[in-house]
Amino acid sequence: VEACDVILCNCYPFWEGTEFNHALQHEQYMYKLAQTAAKGKRVIITETGWP
Repeated sequence: VEACDVILCNCYPFWEGTEFNHALQHEQYMYKLAQTAAKGKRVIITETGWP
């Protein structure tokens, strides 16, 4: 994280075992985890999807 200007992450609720009805909440949770890990740097979800 220290060497990065921006944190880019890919999140796939389906492949993480999340039910469809909870996919958005899961995505929001993963974003918050990434923000915490980013230590104030910008976080961008660059890829997501559902098969």
